[in-house]
Amino acid sequence: MLEKLTKETLLATGNDDDLLAASVDRLAKVHGDKAYREVLRFLVGKNLGAAQSRHYWQSALRHRQTIEDKSGWRLSLRSALLDYLQQQAGEFTNPVIIEAEFLENIRHSSITDGLTGLFDQIYFKGCLDKSLRKSRSNSTFQAAVVLMDLDHFKQYNDRCGHLAGDNALATVADIMRTQVRDGDVVARYGGEEFALFLPRTNRAEAFTIAERIRAAIAQTEFPGQTLLDRRNLTISGGIAVFPEDGEETLNLIARADQELYQAKIRRDCIFPDKSERRRDPRLRISSLVEFTSTGRAFDSGVVFDISRSGLSFSCRDPLQKDECITLRFQKPFWRENFFCEGTVRQQRTLDDIGLNFIGLEFEQLFDEFIRYLPEQKATVISH
Repeated sequence: MLEKLTKETLLATGNDDDLLAASVDRLAKVHGDKAYREVLRFLVGKNLGAAQSRHYWQSALRHRQTIEDKSGWRLSLRSALLDYLQQQAGEFTNPVIIEAEFLENIRHSSITDGLTGLFDQIYFKGCLDKSLRKSRSNSTFQAAVVLMDLDHFKQYNDRCGHLAGDNALATVADIMRTQVRDGDVVARYGGEEFALFLPRTNRAEAFTIAERIRAAIAQTEFPGQTLLDRRNLTISGGIAVFPEDGEETLNLIARADQELYQAKIRRDCIFPDKSERRRDPRLRISSLVEFTSTGRAFDSGVVFDISRSGLSFSCRDPLQKDECITLRFQKPFWRENFFCEGTVRQQRTLDDIGLNFIGLEFEQLFDEFIRYLPEQKATVISH
């Protein structure tokens, strides 16, 4: 338990020496000298006694301060610890190998996923938390969290084999690396789920990056994917933006997970899309609507969410993106009979259930849409 707690705590400090020192002090207050033993074992790969570890840690802090007082040069805390253990305590006989290779290999293997080489969930949360804490003094800072999940991956594993599944996960990881920018953090969040932390990024930019990843994966020919019901291995994603959607790590992740849930209903898409108008509060309902376009008879569909800027509905026949259609709402499915115009902004076809999901934007903001809602309980869909 202490080993895991120490690992999580130290990884969350990143390269912040002040935070590292404070974190070690907090661990020691709760767990005593055993905390120092775990800290040194993690930082330098040495198994030492608890009391000896406390002595070395405190001596290394004094050693670091002495160097700074004499030379004006402030060593990193890790470097000061290594220097003390080699020069003063005689614990290391080859500090170059220990510091430059051994320690880095230990640290890297502790924060990455063995299959994909991406960062793991613990590191991802620690990095996100550290960045958000630092940003609180910067009122203009924006960042995004994206959670992405492979669609029907269990079916792919079952039909193509777990080795093919592992290879697919590694391929997806490689695709993600090529589609993000320097400074972005990509992690395997667990199973077939991945996470992105995108600093200095607004909602539209986050959508562009996530959509680029989605499209690249959809266009990749994964071995055996034609055995899937949809004959293609795809990915869905949900986006949350700091500070609009939350100012704490867990809140942002929870919001991105909510958006991912909406995306998984349709599959192979990113939620929400980059249209800011789509951010209006949506009400989840279920009611009949009729629609038509020039030269076509009215057809019917089922509305499953609506807002003042648009609605989503399912229907049997596909519609064209950017197609303009007329909607007809009639009693008893709605409180009043009325018409309105809209433009198709999203079109997703689910061949396995024979339905098309349409995202429609109203021609004008429909501020009074609530008065027309059917007499049933409508649920607000959180953002």
